[in-house]
Amino acid sequence: MNKIDKENLKKMCVFFKILESHKISDLTANHISILSSDKKHFYTNQHRFLFSEMTPANQLKVNFNEKKKIILSKINKAGYQIHRYLHMSKAKPFAILHSHSVNAVAVSCLKEGFIEKLNQSSMRFYNKVKYVDYGAMAISKEIGSDIAKVVDKDTRLIILKNHGNIILAKSIEELHHLTFHFEKCCEIQLKILNSNKQYNSVSNKVASITSNQHTQFGPVGKMSWEASIRKFKKKK
Repeated sequence: MNKIDKENLKKMCVFFKILESHKISDLTANHISILSSDKKHFYTNQHRFLFSEMTPANQLKVNFNEKKKIILSKINKAGYQIHRYLHMSKAKPFAILHSHSVNAVAVSCLKEGFIEKLNQSSMRFYNKVKYVDYGAMAISKEIGSDIAKVVDKDTRLIILKNHGNIILAKSIEELHHLTFHFEKCCEIQLKILNSNKQYNSVSNKVASITSNQHTQFGPVGKMSWEASIRKFKKKK
């Protein structure tokens, strides 16, 4: 393993623990992957570990067309199909998170779905969201392939209806940033809908302008990642 992959695995493991601290985990069910530097493999978590237990040593390097039964037996079956096809998709993400957080699952069950034009933070996802109808657990290559077919180069969020969500990012920093804001926006949306009050949404033009503005502060998520790392180190 080269130096770049080693550093990325260390960051990935810190991200697992940050997710756990935000209660964005589902025992051993959810999964993250990052692309290896050779672009022929991805690293992902072994199925039997909690997010809080993740270390570089218990991440596995997986081929896009993995044949080794010992590796396939240690990773989440749905995770393998979802991540391998998405890494090869038009979106070409470096980092992927699939989660079943309470807020994400709740929003995935709404007919209206995720409201992109509801608030300033949700507008970062404007025109970057895709939906996939629920058809069963994503443990077959057919379902994994179908999920990957809906994305394009701008996709950052996939809502798996009646299931959860997938976030796609160009870096671990961006994945962290988008995950935090998606969870926050889901909670805001659910609170508003629960109030039974009418709500405002902005125009497509305003949503588009705001979405672009979110990308104009340097590498997406860099500052918030560094701030979260400072907080994480203080707790240790």
